[in-house]
Amino acid sequence: MTARILVICLALLVASPAAADELKPFPQHTMNAGLNLGLGVNGSDVSFNVGANFGYFVIDGLEPGLSVDVSFGTDPATPISLMPYLRWVFWRARPFSPYLKVQGGRWFVIDNVDISLVGGGVGFVFFITDWMAIQAEGLAMYLIPDEG
Repeated sequence: MTARILVICLALLVASPAAADELKPFPQHTMNAGLNLGLGVNGSDVSFNVGANFGYFVIDGLEPGLSVDVSFGTDPATPISLMPYLRWVFWRARPFSPYLKVQGGRWFVIDNVDISLVGGGVGFVFFITDWMAIQAEGLAMYLIPDEG
């Protein structure tokens, strides 16, 4: 199943929704700021996530950034995450722009052991206007609990 999803994602990355001359990455010195809303399901447990992110394109298409999130409904713990990331956006074109992302950081868990994590995945930016978009991504993360 995972291999099938990966093949579909790679096929979408290769197939362009626009003409070749319109496929340009986000230009250097542009910024990305956003608000995050999320939903997580792990068996019968459901959690909600809210946060913000900021990134700056250091070269065309390459964006280092930082995401800060708080999760609710993860009884008894409430993790606060601080997650630097590196994202490579292949092109900027309507209706969507695909990207690869690597991310690592820390979950600061209230009344429990903190967790470090690292991982990556793929995502898409779906443009609503020239400057506003909805982002969807899938990440696989490796969790490293602290000793203690």
